[in-house]
Amino acid sequence: MRMVGAVAVARTLQEAGIDLALGMCGHGNVALLDALLDSNIRYVSTYHEQVAAHAADAYFRIAGKPAVVITTVGAGATNVVTALGDALLDASAVLVLAASTPQSELGLDALQELGLHGNSQQGEIFRPVSKRVIRVERAEHLPRAITRALNIALSGCPGPVVLDIPLDLYSTHVDLAIPRASLHRAGEQRFEGDAAALARAAELLEDAKRPLIFAGGGVNRARACAALTVLAEALDCPVVTSLAGRGAISEVHPLSAGFTGVVGHPVANALVREADVMLAVGTRFFDIDTSSWSPTHFAAIPPAKLIHIDVNPYEIGKIFPTECGIVGDARAAVAALVDRVGPPVAPADGRRAWRDRLRSAKATWETEAAESRASDEMPMQIARILTEVRAALPSNGIFVSGVGIRHVAGQHFPILEPDTYVVGSGYATMGQEPPAALGAVLAAGDRPVVAVVGDGAFMCSLPMLGTAVAERLPAVWVVLNNGGYASIATYQAKHYNRFLGTRFESPDGAPYGPDYVAIARGFGAEASRVNSPAELAPAITRALESGRPTVIEVPTSPVSRTRATGNWAVNDYIAAGARGG
Repeated sequence: MRMVGAVAVARTLQEAGIDLALGMCGHGNVALLDALLDSNIRYVSTYHEQVAAHAADAYFRIAGKPAVVITTVGAGATNVVTALGDALLDASAVLVLAASTPQSELGLDALQELGLHGNSQQGEIFRPVSKRVIRVERAEHLPRAITRALNIALSGCPGPVVLDIPLDLYSTHVDLAIPRASLHRAGEQRFEGDAAALARAAELLEDAKRPLIFAGGGVNRARACAALTVLAEALDCPVVTSLAGRGAISEVHPLSAGFTGVVGHPVANALVREADVMLAVGTRFFDIDTSSWSPTHFAAIPPAKLIHIDVNPYEIGKIFPTECGIVGDARAAVAALVDRVGPPVAPADGRRAWRDRLRSAKATWETEAAESRASDEMPMQIARILTEVRAALPSNGIFVSGVGIRHVAGQHFPILEPDTYVVGSGYATMGQEPPAALGAVLAAGDRPVVAVVGDGAFMCSLPMLGTAVAERLPAVWVVLNNGGYASIATYQAKHYNRFLGTRFESPDGAPYGPDYVAIARGFGAEASRVNSPAELAPAITRALESGRPTVIEVPTSPVSRTRATGNWAVNDYIAAGARGG
């Protein structure tokens, strides 16, 4: 069939099961936008390309299938780079179709060509933030490039892939057939790992006196939460998680101990230091999750024995010495372990004491946290805000956590069901969370979505409000107005006791505060301001019932009562400079 390249792209995407594209128009992609009009792919126009990529990242996390980001050449393409850092480090499959310099004009310094060190090097910018960059040089190669890119994005550990497409290829007439995606896709092949290694892991877990499961984000990506919960129950074994792994087990489950790290849950940090056998599933062991790999604050491995399951063989033994490494899909490998483990061999009294240790520590923490969760202070404590949001959001509702409050959310906002939590954990972009709510809404069906974001992050991503209103996406943003970048101001207060750049103020020191309610209404969204703690839950309920995009501004205390129970080496680096060496 004879067609232009843009039509071939649209038809190949449709055949591959892609049903959502996001992006912005430009001269480099106008032909592709026209082709999408004749497809069944929904196109969502954003007002900045970074918004599109963050939304596509969140869409994959909730829906489990990729969306496409479409950009024009030049700044339109490079605007997505930051968002791809989040997608890469949090394992989200995103396909970017980035228009590039016309193939016929390479090396001629055409408009927007980055050619100082070589012809049309726009694609080089994406290499550190993607699994693969594929330069397409002939129009007839476009369908093959798309099927290849989707295979790479979805295979192994998921991640973003960028197609660098000379804009003239979209308008080039070619004779080709649209490939059947099923014939070019490996399919869902979940391998459980080496049988001998699984048997050894089962033996270690059965013999352990103080076994512990450490669940990373890979458990959520592999949809392995149910299998992991069954394994924990079979072993009567506590479960801790990384920041990205939250939701791997319901955080009100008796065996859930919370997440670890510098500001991790105190129960999780205590248990991880005491475990004698740790089963880690789907984790890279980020420094912020492991107290900078400190044996004093995290786990001493050895003498503790580590079993590590990961789909990427490079992760096995990368950080900690591994007693038993299993290269396999998280869901399949955990299910295989369930079939292999028998009753614990360790004395029942020892296991009972370990379980009682968990129960006692959780009860102590709940008592300690009760005061801040019930605080009537105004401006509000973040713990109280999160408590009210949790009460208003149903258990299957999706919670999007701002990077500035993700740790306090871990201590005060329990995740009740799988696939109900979105957070930027690896790249931790401030401004990721407001547009992530859009992607979550697009993936969620009729489930409600609430994002709790700082005022600084909200200001980074204001264009997403226009998309939300125009596309009628009923996200709710609870904006914590503390007049600055409070999480960074904490470091300044701790190490320097003076401030620059972390407070929203004029040169004379007078506070500066945008009117977030007026801004939201200016875009056409619903908006309100909370004047007392008792007003918050009803405001959220009204917002969810309205079915409209809504902003709720909450005056928030700049001093969070988050309890730091771990360590992060960055504090040591800053402290060394503050001391003068």
